[in-house]
Amino acid sequence: MKRRVFAVVVAAAGLGLSTGQAWAASPASSGDGHYRTVDDPNAGTASGQGTFPSGINDEGVLVGNYYTSTNEGFGFRYEDGTFSPVNDPNAGTGAFQGTDPLSIDSHGVIAGYYIDAAGVYHGFLFRHGRFTTLDDPKAGKSPSQGTVAQGVNDQGAVTGGYFDSSGVIHGFILVDGRYTTVDDPHAGTASGQGTALVSINNRDVVAGSLIDGNGVSHGFVDRSGHLSGLIDDPRAGHVGGEGTQVYCVANTGVVSGQYIGSDKVIHGFTLTHGRFATYDDPRGTNTSIQCLADTGELVGFYTDTNGAAHGFIFEPDRR
Repeated sequence: MKRRVFAVVVAAAGLGLSTGQAWAASPASSGDGHYRTVDDPNAGTASGQGTFPSGINDEGVLVGNYYTSTNEGFGFRYEDGTFSPVNDPNAGTGAFQGTDPLSIDSHGVIAGYYIDAAGVYHGFLFRHGRFTTLDDPKAGKSPSQGTVAQGVNDQGAVTGGYFDSSGVIHGFILVDGRYTTVDDPHAGTASGQGTALVSINNRDVVAGSLIDGNGVSHGFVDRSGHLSGLIDDPRAGHVGGEGTQVYCVANTGVVSGQYIGSDKVIHGFTLTHGRFATYDDPRGTNTSIQCLADTGELVGFYTDTNGAAHGFIFEPDRR
């Protein structure tokens, strides 16, 4: 199941709980609403293929990507029922290469990444019809290394992560052309472990995820340099390949993402005022919430019985 690159690169590590204070919160059921399918007509239908929406802005514009029947990745922008292509010209055209838009701000600026013909990751911004490549100077340059831009706010700040030459993940913030590395102290330091900053809102609140030394994922939020403590959904598992992954923080402060339970099933969640709510699309399994608009719509995807992904918008009931 394809997901956002950094927050879910989990190592098949040993058992054990992570260290650090967990976010104190209580579980809850999801709110009332309905799921609306968003499937690109060119998407494949086999396992690992399908449609993967990743971002939504308050105008209701979605971005994401899809994988074809030959496992090529193509980016899209979705508005008013219409898909438009978003494909970096530097992207490779082979299997498991291509373009993946991850977020969109209220001005329509898109942040994401592409994989080139050599298998290296490069971040990008897409603004006014033009792509700009973003490469953290500390990123590795071998296959499965490189830079991913994940979040962008209306002030132009970009967050993401990069793989170094040893395969360790490091978060970054890019402001006015300057990259600043951010490593959560709870993150592991082996290949496939580390920190990623996945979202930044218009109040400069940053959300991220880390993979600890045991291969367990945890979320966090950074408000003006003050970490929230680890965000762990109480239903999440506690061994390698399990845990909680934060993907988005809205301007309202609501956090969203996914958790993996001890049964290895993926569930979407939101965290509002210290309370978790779980979201499971009833049409399939492995539901992932990728982003939340300030207007309350959630965007994500689920997998069907073949393992193919289907995008959705969850629209809460208005009362």
